Amino acid sequence: MDPELEAFLPLLPQARLADPVAERANFAALATSVPAPDVTGMDVEDRTVPADPDVARTDLPPARGVRRHRVAARRRLGDG
Repeated sequence: MDPELEAFLPLLPQARLADPVAERANFAALATSVPAPDVTGMDVEDRTVPADPDVARTDLPPARGVRRHRVAARRRLGDG
């Protein structure tokens, strides 16, 4: 494990995997409690990359800039 990431493990809530339905609800509540990032001055582009399964990708390039930054690539929720 990456030592820099390992330092954050104690900060995460402990998962109780004996009840996956309740744990999904707990994770959803945790995820929605985080405020949305401030994207003032940026163009937000949500895209789907064709794959099997498709992959959701969000690009947040500077509104007036040329450089593009891929900030999130994640598997589409619900696919499993």
